[in-house]
Amino acid sequence: MDRTFFQLWIRNQWKRERYAPSFHLDDESLDPKTWCRFPILSGGFSHELKEMRKNALSQMGEEPG
Repeated sequence: MDRTFFQLWIRNQWKRERYAPSFHLDDESLDPKTWCRFPILSGGFSHELKEMRKNALSQMGEEPG
């Protein structure tokens, strides 16, 4: 997946959620509005994106930069 997708997903979460933010503690909710809610306090996938890029570059035989 593209890094831009993840960055825009995080940045524009408030546009998808028209309600006041709150913590969601139920991991087995059947509510269609809350099952994919992104956590309010998040690192923005920065660690995960770095790992994905490093793995992709190592598979292509390049050094991460």
